[in-house]
Amino acid sequence: MDAFLAHYERNKLYYSQEDHLDPRMVRAIEMGWFVLAKYYNMTEEVPVYAAALLLDPSRRAAYIRQNWPDAWVQPAITAAMQLWEENFKMMIYLHPHQYHHRKPL
Repeated sequence: MDAFLAHYERNKLYYSQEDHLDPRMVRAIEMGWFVLAKYYNMTEEVPVYAAALLLDPSRRAAYIRQNWPDAWVQPAITAAMQLWEENFKMMIYLHPHQYHHRKPL
């Protein structure tokens, strides 16, 4: 999602410049940005996206710190850790045949 937002930002700037001015393209970018922002904001409610970034060796917490607003960083990391503790931490102590007895997410 971060890549899409960066793409929208670059192209809005490009099509807003006098040399490449295209009001219809700017409006289309704004509408796409609006829809993407709606779903991007939902990632705050569910820490799975942050957890996926933290578990991805090419991303980790450094990616979140670099690309997300400062106000989102610690809450996202905390929520992802809480998700792991509540749903997955005990799995390291369970035998594989016991997994099906866990409550669903």
